[in-house]
Order: sequence, then C-alpha cells, then structure tokens
Amino acid sequence: MKKFSIYLLGALAMAFTACDDAPESAPLQANPQEPVLEGANVAVENAGILPGPDQTLTLEDYRDQSEIQVFKVLNVTDLPKEAKMVYEFQLGKSEEFDPVETLPVTVSEDGFGYVSPQGWSAAHVNLFGKSPKVKDACYRVAAYAKINGVEYRIGGPDYYVLTGTVKETCMDVGFVIYDSYYLIGSANGWSLEASACEPFKFEHSDADVYDDPVFTGVFEIPADVVAANNGCFWKIASQGAIEQNSWDLVAGTTVDGSTEMEGQLVEGNSVGAGKLEAAGKYRFTINMEEMTYKIEPITYPEYLCTPGGSNNWQQGASNWIPFVEGKGANVGAALLNGEFKLTDGESWADDKTYGGGDEAGKLYQPGANLNSGGEGLFWIVANTANMTYQIIPVTSLGAIGGFNSWGAQENFTPSADFRTWTGTITVPADNAEWKIRINDDWSMNYGASNGTTLDNPFPDGGNFNIGGGTFTVTVDFSGHYPVITVK
Repeated sequence: MKKFSIYLLGALAMAFTACDDAPESAPLQANPQEPVLEGANVAVENAGILPGPDQTLTLEDYRDQSEIQVFKVLNVTDLPKEAKMVYEFQLGKSEEFDPVETLPVTVSEDGFGYVSPQGWSAAHVNLFGKSPKVKDACYRVAAYAKINGVEYRIGGPDYYVLTGTVKETCMDVGFVIYDSYYLIGSANGWSLEASACEPFKFEHSDADVYDDPVFTGVFEIPADVVAANNGCFWKIASQGAIEQNSWDLVAGTTVDGSTEMEGQLVEGNSVGAGKLEAAGKYRFTINMEEMTYKIEPITYPEYLCTPGGSNNWQQGASNWIPFVEGKGANVGAALLNGEFKLTDGESWADDKTYGGGDEAGKLYQPGANLNSGGEGLFWIVANTANMTYQIIPVTSLGAIGGFNSWGAQENFTPSADFRTWTGTITVPADNAEWKIRINDDWSMNYGASNGTTLDNPFPDGGNFNIGGGTFTVTVDFSGHYPVITVK
C-alpha cells in the first residue's frame, strides 16, 4: 500500500509539473502554401495519331503495338525544380465527357505522350459498344505537377492542356450483329430452314444494327407444343445460321432447360436451350451486342384510359379503349386535346403507362406524352403486344345498314365539343340491321356487344336491330365508352 501511494504521489507531481510548464494556448496549425500552377506553365499539342478531326483512327491497325503517340509537350516553365509532370488522357462520347474513360500516359524523354492502343479500344467499347462503325470521340489531356509526392493540377480542376475530337473505330472484337434473328425450337420443329423460321422473325428499327442492337418479337406458343414437349424449348438463330445452316451461329442459354425469363445468351453448337413452361403469347427482347434476353408474358389490358388535356389528366374522367380480340389490340374512339397518355386506369406505374418516344408509331413504357395534334374525337389503335399505336382524327361518323343498302354512311352532325354526334335514319322493318361507322372506313365501326341491343356499343360488334321506323340517333362519347340512344 505504501509503495502504491508513493508511486501515485509521484505521478500526480509529474502531472502538475506538466500542467505548469504547458503554454497558455495551443499554437495555430498552418498548411504550407500550395504552388501556383498556371495553365500557361505547360504547352502541349496533338501529335502522332491525332493530326486532326478529318482523319479516321483505325485502332485495329495498332493491335500489335504497345503504345501509340497522342501528343507532344512543347514546353514546361516556371515550375519548382523538383516537380515531375504526370498526364492523363480522357475520352468521351460528347463534350460533356459523361461518361468518361481515362487512360494513363507514358511520356518519353523527348516529350512525346503515349497511350495503350488496347486500352483505347477497350475504352471505345465501354463508350460506344462493339460496333465497327466510325465514331466521333472527344479527347482531352489533364496535366499534374507532382511535388514531394503530392500531385497539383495544372490550371485548376477544370483546365485541360489539350482538347479535340477524333474519328475512330475500335479493334476487331470478332463479333457480328446480323440484320435478322429468329426464335427457333419446339415451336418450329428445331428447323433452320428459312420457311420454318420466317414466322418467328424478330422485329427491328430502321437504325443500323450496330447503333441499335435490340430486337423484339411477339410469339404465340401453342398449348399442343407445350404438351407434346413438356414445355416449349427455344434458341435464337441469326440470319447467318440460316444462310449457312450452321448451329455454331445459334445462341442459347448458359444452362440447358433454363426457365429464367431474362439472362445471358451464349453462342455455339452445344449451348443450352431456354424453356417456356406455359402456352401463351410472349414478348422476347434480345440485345445482340450485350448478348442478353428478356421474356415477358403478354396480358392484354381489358381497357386503356386516355388521361390528358381533354380531361385534366384524370384517368377516371377519360374515355376507355377496349381490347378487341379480333384485332389483337385496344381499339376505339376518344376525346382528345393535345397531349395524353394511355394507362390501365388504375395507376400511373411505369409498367401500366404507355407513351411515345423516338420512333413514330411506337409505344414506350412509360414514354413521353402522346399528342393528338388538336382537339376533337380520335380513333385509337394501341397494340400493347407489338408496342405500336395509331391516332386517327375522326372526320365523319354516321349510320350504315340495310336502309341504305350498306353503302356510304349517312353522316351525323357533331356538337361543338365533339362529344355528341346526332343524325336521323329511316329503317325499313324488313331490313332493320345497321351499325355506326367512322370515316366511311369499316376498320372503324361500332356494333352490338350484346345480341342486337344498343347497350355498350363495341368496336367490330354485331349489327344493331331495333325494328323499323324513323329514328333520331345520338352517339355520346362523354362517358367511359360510347352510349347510343334513339328516339
């Protein structure tokens, strides 16, 4: 105990002494002044493979080289003696350099800057994909002075000692995107014959396949095929596979019998086949640059609503466009005024909303606003399987039937807001069937959805028959679906 007390007293004494000797306040911390490195301190010009924007750099020509020259350092002035220069070469798809790829630079003793052609080609693929087409790339060079292990940016964080553009192509990656692809398998008898493949051809935009490597197709898988094969097995055949009758040019799944609805595609004779377990209609989307696939079962919306400028963007206050089995699309008339969307009437979720995009007549989810181009009544055809649409102005609406030998329609008069269309018809009792037709075009008509009654008129429905007489007929589009009244 005594020893402990002595030690404790000693420690306390040392503590008091330390406190007495301490300065009244701690000294202020100070950072060394960073060197001022102006942009004018370093001058660089393009050189080697960067002579100007009008020539094309073909990186394949430099496959066997370890370095290619991209710039020359003209002079470095007014820097500390211990400064060591470091450069980085950046590539971008546009002047915004978002995204951006950065390559390290090797500088020779005589001031020339070099980068790896293989690294450049890899950067090109990351930016533009594997297309062999010429691309316009932007480049810039950032310079740093390394002083005592710390790098200082020449001219500040947004300054580049060299900028420019270059036309270039990546190295040949041995990859071909064909103009056409086909779904083959149980549904076509595993045939590579052109006639057997043609009904299962994918669709593609008008763009070059290297600019747009995405193909889509909507295919019906019959129940008897699924029953006979315990599922419908599938692969993707390229145009080359059909022309050369080569299974090496057919792509499939990484696991044979995979029921995954999206994943990776691999090419070759021994690759696996995907499997659909149920009959039905499916939308396939394949990206032949990324070698991926996605399969979506198609369930048609019973109705599509038309919220937009004509109804203050209220789904519940819009017209309903019903699905018509015979047309495989939602078809009907709607009051529109400029911009609108198509929805399922229940939500604004992206997968329940349809709009427009870059390609005319193509539906996207959720897409940009569609546009009727004016106020009035319009006939809409929306195919959510093929993701296509039509908006047709209704210029005339009238009745057609036995009373006029099913000839030209007898036009009705629209109200100022196009909500109601009214006309008079005289119907003989012995030839009393009639319908409503639009624009004198049989592809746009309303008929009976329930026998021959006027209830809930339906596109492509049956003939109306209310007997003979002279009637004032009104077609009212104010509600969800048209209402026909006669007096």
